[in-house]
Amino acid sequence: MSAAAEHGAPFSALILAGNDERDKRARRWLLGLTLVERLALDAKHRGAERVALRGDVELLPVKRRDGVAPLDADDDISAIEAERALEPERDLLVVAADVIYHPQLIGKLRAAAARDGCSQIYRGGEGAEPILYLRGADAERIPKAGSLADLADALAAGGVAHRFDAPDGFFAIAPRDAAGTRAARRAFMKTNWRPHDGIIARVLNKHMSVPISTLLVHTPITPNLMTGLSFIMAMVGVYFASLGTYWTFLIGATLVQIQSVLDGCDGEIARAKYKFSNAGAWFDTIVDDVIGISWVVALGVGCWRATGEITYAIVGSVAAAMYFTSTGLVFIALLRYGAASHSEFVYWFEEGTDPHEDYPDLKKLSTWGKYFVRRDFFVFFFWLLSLGGLIRVSLAFAVAGAVGWFTVAMIQFAKRGMRVVPPEEIAERVAARES
Repeated sequence: MSAAAEHGAPFSALILAGNDERDKRARRWLLGLTLVERLALDAKHRGAERVALRGDVELLPVKRRDGVAPLDADDDISAIEAERALEPERDLLVVAADVIYHPQLIGKLRAAAARDGCSQIYRGGEGAEPILYLRGADAERIPKAGSLADLADALAAGGVAHRFDAPDGFFAIAPRDAAGTRAARRAFMKTNWRPHDGIIARVLNKHMSVPISTLLVHTPITPNLMTGLSFIMAMVGVYFASLGTYWTFLIGATLVQIQSVLDGCDGEIARAKYKFSNAGAWFDTIVDDVIGISWVVALGVGCWRATGEITYAIVGSVAAAMYFTSTGLVFIALLRYGAASHSEFVYWFEEGTDPHEDYPDLKKLSTWGKYFVRRDFFVFFFWLLSLGGLIRVSLAFAVAGAVGWFTVAMIQFAKRGMRVVPPEEIAERVAARES
C-alpha cells in the first residue's frame, strides 16, 4: 500500500534538533543518509503537508532543504507550541532528529490515532526519545512540560494520549556509537523481509540480497541501474539456456538465479534511500516478466537443439504466448488503478485478504499456493533441475505454469474482469473479516 493511502488525518512533522549533542548524532550516517536527512525524507514520503526542523537547516544537505521549514525555538516544548499555533487543527508528528524508526511506524501511529480517537506515544529503545503523534483535536489538552519525555508522561497520565502498542519487530533507535549504528542498520534492513515475499525469497534470496544492498547503499548505484544490470545478466543466462547443452543450461539457470537474488536489491536500495518512483516500479515489473517470457522460449529452443525436434520450440513459443497474454491482462488492470506490481493484483480466490499484511491466509490454502507460483520459486526450481540437466522436464513445468496462469487469468476475466482491488477496499474487507 502506498504512503498516500495510509489511514489518518492530514499531518505536519516536526523534527527536533537544536542542541549540540543531538545535532552531532543527527549527522550520523546510516545506510547512505544522515539520520536527520532520513527523517525529513520519510515525513515527506508519508504525506506530511509540512515538515519543520527545530535548529539549523544546514543540518540537511542542500538538495534536501526544499520543503523543510526552519523553526527557531528555545527548546523542544516551545517548538511544539509554535508549530501547533500555525495549524492548530492539523495533526502533528514530533520526533527527535537523532532517531531511526521502523518504516511503517508513522502509518501505524496515524491509523491508531484515528482508531482510538486520541494522540499516540511510542517509546522505542536504544536511547531513543519518545515519538509523539498529536491529534489536532487534542490541541487544547496538551499540558505544559519541561522536556519531550516529560510531555509524553503528562499526556499519558492525563489520558490525552495512549501508549502505542507496536507490533513485534518495530523499533526506534538513537545510535550513540558504532555498536548502536550497527544495531540500527540491522534493524532497518531486517524490515526487507515482507509478509508477501515468496518462500525462496524469504528463506534464501533475502539472506544474500540484503547484505549486498547494505554495501550498495553507500555507492552511486541507483535502484533502476541495479534493475538494468541484473536484467542484462539474466538475458545472458537466457541465451546460454537456449544452446541446449548440459553446461550451457546449468550456466544459464545459474545466471537467472543470481538475477533473482539481485532482483531484491533494487527495492532494498530504494527503501533505504527513499528513491521511490512509479517508473522504477514498472521497470522492475516489466523486466521480471520479459525475463520470464524469454526463459520459456529459451527452454523450448534449448530442447529443440538438444533433440532436433522442432516441436519443443513450438510448444515453448505457444507457452510464452500464453504467458504474454496473461501478463498483458494484468498490466491493463495495473495501469487502470495506478498500481505497478503483481502483488497489487488480487484474484477472486484471494478476496477478503490483504496481500500486504496478511499474506498468506492460513485459512485459505489457495493463498498458500501463490507462494509456489511466484517467480523466485520457479527460478530456483529450474536451477535445481539444471543440476541434473533436465531441460525437457524444465520445459514441461514451464508449460504447465503458463497454462495454469492463462487459465486462472481467463477465469478471473470472466468472473471479475481484470482489476486491482483498491487499497481502501482491501482495508475494509480485512476490517470486516477481523470483526
